[in-house]
Parts: sequence; C-alpha cells; structure tokens
Amino acid sequence: MAFAEPAVNRTVKTRLDHLSGGDLVLVISDLNSEITSITCQKWKMLGVNSWNHQNDFSIPAANPGSVALAILNAHGFEGYCKEPGSLVAHTDEGDVPGALDMGPGNWKDSTKLTFMKPKQ
Repeated sequence: MAFAEPAVNRTVKTRLDHLSGGDLVLVISDLNSEITSITCQKWKMLGVNSWNHQNDFSIPAANPGSVALAILNAHGFEGYCKEPGSLVAHTDEGDVPGALDMGPGNWKDSTKLTFMKPKQ
C-alpha cells in the first residue's frame, strides 16, 4: 500500500533512481481535480485513447494536504515535449503545465512528472 506524501513547501522529495533509464515515470499531482488527460502538442500521453493505448486511465484528484500518484508508461516519448510548459494536465478546473524532473523532452532519464497547483 502506498501513502501520499504531504505537499509541504510545494516540493515533493523522492528517491526513484530505479526508474531512471526505463520507460516508467511517476506522475505526482496536488491538483484538486481529476487529471483526465495529459497532452503535449498534438500527442495524448495519458487518458482515454492515449498514444498506443498505453496510458488509457485518469489520475484522481488529490485530497487536501496530500498528492495523487500514478505510474506513466513513457515508452516512445523520448525527445518529445522539449518546450518548457508543453506538458499539460487537463482537468475540469482548467489546464495546468507540468515538468519532468530531468528537463523537457528527457523522458529516459526522468523519474517523475509533476503537476502542482499554481502558487497563490
């Protein structure tokens, strides 16, 4: 069983070295609304009818003071989404840009993709 980490100081610290170099990326979200899809330009990375149907699911809303977690299969994504802010989570409350921890387009070395509420 996994437990959500509190989103204190808007930073989630993880140790996910075993994911680096593979096709799996941890998605971390503190959004109050379900992520129904994640896109990058014309590509749908997650959601119903995602690219190659490898991520046909949504990510639930985070409970207050916690985060929602999901594992994204990033097979075939290397080199895509090179522009900062090009990864976008779509929710009923609007769109939120996300970021890979090892930089835009670097899916192979990245271990997490983070979507955080804008600072107030």
